[in-house]
Amino acid sequence: MKNMKILFVILVALLWIALFVFSTKIILFFTGNTLKGEQIDTSTLSPDIKYHIDRISSPEGLLKMVTIEGWAFNVNYRDGSERNVSLILKGPALSFEIPAKTYDSNGIANHFKDLKISSEDLKFDTSFSVLAIPNGKYEIFVKVWETGEPFSMVQHYKNYVKFGNEFSVVGE
Repeated sequence: MKNMKILFVILVALLWIALFVFSTKIILFFTGNTLKGEQIDTSTLSPDIKYHIDRISSPEGLLKMVTIEGWAFNVNYRDGSERNVSLILKGPALSFEIPAKTYDSNGIANHFKDLKISSEDLKFDTSFSVLAIPNGKYEIFVKVWETGEPFSMVQHYKNYVKFGNEFSVVGE
């Protein structure tokens, strides 16, 4: 009986240590904020993409969420097509693709009326937890595509660094 109590205490201690060590990954998993690191080819850039990143927030909240808002489109989009946007954070070892929600925008379509772009799915926003990516310098790529068609991408002109719980522009 005494051996069972000792074994139980050891198992509880090991479980507590495991939960403590992996708590961040567990919380990210259950909140849907995990990011899969992978090798993503970012060498083929397109001159046909128009984009602007309006805002990249500072990390906020318990999960240190960064929100990115902007607009993007390929000048060769067809009217009525379903359009998609994702952002790629290219780090020193791995890249992370973050899907974005898209929204209609008459203002952007009117601004580029000479390109005859319809207003569907031009604006985007997305968010990610800085806890889900390792420390390092990150390049940001904007990836756009129509459903069923090949993607195209452009590189954002600013680089960012993630250090601890911070995500900020390199040099600022």
